[in-house]
Amino acid sequence: MKSKGKFYLLFIVLIGLIIVSQGYTQYFLHHKRKDSITINLAERQGMLSQRVNQLSYRCVKYGGKYHQDLFQALKVWRISHKRIMAGVQRASISKTLDAVIYHKLQNTLLIINKIDSILANSSKIDNFVLISVNQLVDSFLPQMEVVVKAFEGQSDEKLSNLVLFEFLLTIVTLIVIFTKLGIVKPAFDKVLAQNKALKKIAWQQSHELRRPVANILGLIEILKSKTDITDKDLVETLDYLYSSTKELDEEIEKIVTKSNQNSRALRA
Repeated sequence: MKSKGKFYLLFIVLIGLIIVSQGYTQYFLHHKRKDSITINLAERQGMLSQRVNQLSYRCVKYGGKYHQDLFQALKVWRISHKRIMAGVQRASISKTLDAVIYHKLQNTLLIINKIDSILANSSKIDNFVLISVNQLVDSFLPQMEVVVKAFEGQSDEKLSNLVLFEFLLTIVTLIVIFTKLGIVKPAFDKVLAQNKALKKIAWQQSHELRRPVANILGLIEILKSKTDITDKDLVETLDYLYSSTKELDEEIEKIVTKSNQNSRALRA
């Protein structure tokens, strides 16, 4: 595979890793929002139990004035609790899948149903009924607190998994990059080789060529300045001029040959 194709492959792999990372992150955030709704609803169960307890007390103190409110609050409490267990898709409430948490929710639901049974079967809500309701609410609260903490633990575990996944994905990305540096390195080496070749050619141009050129120019200046030069001196000067020119031609040929060789080596 050519280097250009490998570069494209590296680019596609990195884009793929980014898409996977973002997809998993969005998936986690979606479920994190659902977890938050479930946790808030579970925490609200304590408030609803206290509401039922408070209305029970008012029924005892003020008679049947709060009787309807009491049963309405009890109904809301029970429905809300069942939603945590079964889930509600349109309300973004996830179904409880953990067997341990679900079992605890069943136990707390039994407490709610028992309070409902006591209130429904009592012809009058008196102190005896109020004490029974208080005791059941008191047993409900710590059990529900355990459920809330369990939901929070699940959410924290998901967050830890996300951090771990992002870390592993970062490691994989770095491994891919460093592995594919084998693609980048040859191209980089070619650039360095080409740069060295050009420097060598430039050195030859600036040193090897300038020497015979300087000789030629110097001899020309001598010929121009000497008016009394003899035939023998002229012959010697022309011989030296010829040899310098010949040397210049040979150096040019060397540079051209070397340049062609470097070009072929760089293309290989």
